[in-house]
Amino acid sequence: MSSRDTQAIQGLKSTVAEGKNWYVAVLEAIRL
Repeated sequence: MSSRDTQAIQGLKSTVAEGKNWYVAVLEAIRL
C-alpha cells in the first residue's frame, strides 16, 4: 500500500469520526 493510499484512508476515517460526533451531538441536543 502506498503512502498516498494510507493518507486517503486516514482522512476518510477522521471524516467518518467527525460525522459520528456531529450525529451524537445532534441527538443529545434533541434529547435536551
